[in-house]
Amino acid sequence: MMPLAFGIVPDEYKKSVTDFIKSRGMACSVYSSQYLLEGLFREGEPEYAMSLLTATHDRGWYNMIRVGSTIAMEAWDMKYKPNSDWNHAWGAAPANIIPGYLWGMYPAEPGFARVTVKPQLSHLTHSKVTVPTIRGQITAEFSNTGNSMEYLVTLPANMYGNLEFTGRETIRLIPGINKLVF
Repeated sequence: MMPLAFGIVPDEYKKSVTDFIKSRGMACSVYSSQYLLEGLFREGEPEYAMSLLTATHDRGWYNMIRVGSTIAMEAWDMKYKPNSDWNHAWGAAPANIIPGYLWGMYPAEPGFARVTVKPQLSHLTHSKVTVPTIRGQITAEFSNTGNSMEYLVTLPANMYGNLEFTGRETIRLIPGINKLVF
């Protein structure tokens, strides 16, 4: 998963590496889940990545909530590390995976003068995110009614951007509210 996350798997091996990773589920530590999810989103596997983000078994963030933790735990469950504590930021991968990979928001120029938004929202019917930047907040909302998909992206007054979709043209974003319906 690490070579996949860092983009160093040769093209001819990407499918077999991705298939192997998908055959293993969340067979990694809380810490390395960051790289697992990065690699899956990087290789266009948002459905599988979402299934891991939302899993209800004992190797997932839902389980941390179920056992009573209010912040990310050191391990997936106390049975995996009985002397664990419940205050590990390294286990909070969804906090950056959601804006950075699910929504695909990242600075295209230094200081967020320009932002790229490249969503991979999988099977979601609704999603909303707020991303703080040095220039102000970016907010984005998505709704899929089955008949249409609507994106609402609001940029600060001093920021421009691009909304990119695989297989579609890039849409320019301007400061303020950008509404797109497909």
